[in-house]
Amino acid sequence: MDEVEFSAISKVKQNPAIVIRNAYKKYAPNTVVFNGLNLTVPEGKIYGLLGPSGCGKTTLLGCIVGRSFLDSGSVELNVKRRLDLGYMPQFTSLYDRLTIVENFFVYGYIFGLSDEQIRQRAKEFTALLDLPPLESIVENLSGGQQRRVSLAVTLIHDPQLYILDEPTVGLDPVLSLGIWEYLLQQASNGKTVLITTHYIQEARQAHTIGIMRNGKLLAEEPPINLIEKCCCDNLEDVFLQLSERQEAHEEIKTADYPEKSERVSVSFTEDHKRFSKVRFRSIMYKNFMLMRREYVFILLLCILPISQTFFGNYTLGVKPKNLRIGVVNNETPLDKCNDMMMKDCFLNQSHNVFLSCVYLDYLKKESYILVENYNITDDKTLAHDDIRAVMQFPANYTESIIGRYMSGYTATDANVTGSIVDIWIDTSNQFISTCIKFDVARYVFKFIRGALENCGLHPESGFSIPLQYENPIYGDFSGNYSTYVAAIMLTLCCFFLPTMFTGGVIFVERMSGALERLIICGASPIENIVSIMLIQLIIHLFQTIEAMMVTYLWFDNPLEGSAISMTLLMIAIGASGMCFGLMLGISNENMTMTVYAGIGANIAMAFTTGMSWPLEGAHYLLRAVATYLPNTLPVQAAQAIGFKSYSIFHPVVLLGFASSLIWAIVFLAITCVLVSRKNNIWAIQKE
Repeated sequence: MDEVEFSAISKVKQNPAIVIRNAYKKYAPNTVVFNGLNLTVPEGKIYGLLGPSGCGKTTLLGCIVGRSFLDSGSVELNVKRRLDLGYMPQFTSLYDRLTIVENFFVYGYIFGLSDEQIRQRAKEFTALLDLPPLESIVENLSGGQQRRVSLAVTLIHDPQLYILDEPTVGLDPVLSLGIWEYLLQQASNGKTVLITTHYIQEARQAHTIGIMRNGKLLAEEPPINLIEKCCCDNLEDVFLQLSERQEAHEEIKTADYPEKSERVSVSFTEDHKRFSKVRFRSIMYKNFMLMRREYVFILLLCILPISQTFFGNYTLGVKPKNLRIGVVNNETPLDKCNDMMMKDCFLNQSHNVFLSCVYLDYLKKESYILVENYNITDDKTLAHDDIRAVMQFPANYTESIIGRYMSGYTATDANVTGSIVDIWIDTSNQFISTCIKFDVARYVFKFIRGALENCGLHPESGFSIPLQYENPIYGDFSGNYSTYVAAIMLTLCCFFLPTMFTGGVIFVERMSGALERLIICGASPIENIVSIMLIQLIIHLFQTIEAMMVTYLWFDNPLEGSAISMTLLMIAIGASGMCFGLMLGISNENMTMTVYAGIGANIAMAFTTGMSWPLEGAHYLLRAVATYLPNTLPVQAAQAIGFKSYSIFHPVVLLGFASSLIWAIVFLAITCVLVSRKNNIWAIQKE
């Protein structure tokens, strides 16, 4: 063999089972995988594909089965149905949390096998491959045992064409010999086998071998012919000799790579059928088996919405209690105020009742703790964290109030000054200071109104109060911020949990390779997505009911509108969250990024939905953008249902539904673009 035919075309006369012509593929401008590769696998034979690690053998098999695509060239198979193709990937790509027999049923159902057929095939492969007990969980098996299960899954539907990526790696030599004997027997029965292996001498049992290096096929002949032509004793020496000759005769150049050329990819007759009940049954079986096995995870999914809404309602927005207020009452000591009640008109018993005590009693009933004789002249007065405000009553407070009432608009300056209470508030905590301001002002009205009514006087007669709080249009005067954020917490919970569950499930299946293997077996992306969404929808409905029961029954937050309308809105929000999680699970290549993106989006939405601070206080550019984010309009719709009893047909509520629907469509559209433009997106590429 004087020269090497670097783009070897098979000289075998049998009908070809696989024909690859002018295959070009690169991952980066300087990373060429195939550079004009030609390969022919004869029908009814075993074809051994040899080559150094990283030469592109696995990538080539991926292009043959449709998991990846050539940049240029063509791939033709003599089988047109996926039922006739059996593919064993380099990694086991099994459902590790399922048993061996459950994996058999998943892949058997994909190809339309009956339960009896699956059990019979499982029995045959248990004997052939010395499989562990079929009820064993796959993740508990050794690496060699998992590869044997993976091989059995590949062959369970008795395909015509076997594509096997290193099936004997890590196996016992005796077991490897048995597998080769089985493959030779299948080839004698008309089956075609394309197999890659690290064990070069093992490939001598193949009818034809192809030696791959630097993106080209160095040779493609029966092994005995190559040994004779190269005058070698074994295939290792043949491979070394061909590699040395290639180095001497040719240097692979990226300039030879065609920028534009026609590409013909493998296709199967059932590819046009995007949804099949048979395949969908397999995927749903897999989902329910995993759910049954992951009972701890399912329990966690049930607990999460309860814990989120429970702790959220107990901690977020609840009005602070037992706040300490320093009191300097120059009218009378606080201990003399105890049990002091204004039974009669304060105009008649001014010497028996101090109005400062009456007013302070209102604050004590609101659970404020009053600390007496707090020195307001001390510079460190409010440096203590336990004191939130200081109040000072003048010595003639009661007399001044009476004088102002008796004199009306002609009251003296002394009466006006003597009826004023001085208050110093610690504003380092804006929410607490706001609560104190609100209560102090509110109880001034209650105190004066009560005192006048006790005298049988109209509150506005002679002592006019220039401001009057009427009953709220929506909500009440409880002062609990939690009633406002209840709908926001519920909305974020119903968006975030489906996001993380869907994104996590998609990512784990991509990382294991099991999702890609299902798709290669014929399961369409639509079937996988619908199955995950259906399972998630069931879980989400249960989570929504739990969260709403805690929010509206346990904590008695206002729900003036229809509970059905609120439930439907939460389901729509959850659907948007599912689609967002699907996009995250598809677009990210590592779990950390998926989790960070999901949590980061949830935190951002918490700030932009008005929970942390009203959107009216945000920068106008942020406010313009935040209005159209996934949860802003749905939050407004939820609050409209909860506080204002708006029906599902009210424009505000309809906008909330429309926002969730539109965002779901946007997330799905982005996912579809990623799927169509990115090769191997259904699997995380492993090193």
